[in-house]
Amino acid sequence: MEKNNNKKIIIGIVLIAVIIVGIIAFVFGQKHFKISKMEKTAEKYIEIGDYENAIATYNKLILKRDDVEYIEKLDLAKKLKKSDESFQEGEKQYKNSNYSKAILSYSEVLEEDKDNYKAAKDRIKSIKEIYISEIESTIEDLDFENAESKLAEYKDILDEETVLTYKEKITKNKEEEEKVQEEQKEKEELALAKAELEELMKEVTRISKQNLAANPDYRNLYYVTSNKANIRSGPSINASIITYVSKGSSVYIYDTVEDIGRTWCRAIITSSVTGNSYDGWISSRNLDYSL
Repeated sequence: MEKNNNKKIIIGIVLIAVIIVGIIAFVFGQKHFKISKMEKTAEKYIEIGDYENAIATYNKLILKRDDVEYIEKLDLAKKLKKSDESFQEGEKQYKNSNYSKAILSYSEVLEEDKDNYKAAKDRIKSIKEIYISEIESTIEDLDFENAESKLAEYKDILDEETVLTYKEKITKNKEEEEKVQEEQKEKEELALAKAELEELMKEVTRISKQNLAANPDYRNLYYVTSNKANIRSGPSINASIITYVSKGSSVYIYDTVEDIGRTWCRAIITSSVTGNSYDGWISSRNLDYSL
């Protein structure tokens, strides 16, 4: 009888132990299930970019179990949150055409923030293309000062090779434009000189016709035949020399004076070398035949 009682007691103790173990297992199982569910929820939040809830969930997990993995994932969630905020700020500045500020924000987007990272890189590339387009436009407009200013403003954003390329392009185009302007200036000056000469020739022709009418033997156009002919301020070898002209220079005579066996001609003389015209006296001995 006593044996049976002892047996029943042992069985009872065993059953109680099994129940206790089962309860403990159930409690731990429930806890593990909840933790596992929270882990998946936190990962889902990260996946959809809901970093606020991800951070909150990892904080709860750390309270339940002080695990280094949770701390690392919490830190990543915080960084991704900041990265997403930087991207959104970049988008805002981009839409407002504040490109420099936009690039600063886009540059803070983390590589782990995959979708935003790729989009940020594309935006930065787009902004660089806008900057290059602006520089190209100012060069085409020949606004080299503005082009240099923009290049200086964007030099920290564009790569070194691009900056160097556009420095050389601006310099080259600037030199070419200065050359074109100089050539244009020379053409304008030449055209002006030609117009003045034509007016002078008209006046000479008018005077020559008057002289020819008064003196039928008068001829007005001659050419210098000596290698070098002096043009003087008066009809004398003692008169001061104004300048000299070379062979082939044209001489429009409108008055003559005889002086000691020499005929002095008052004329408009045009240099065959420089094209400059002078009103002075020249000896007929320097002309194609004597007067």
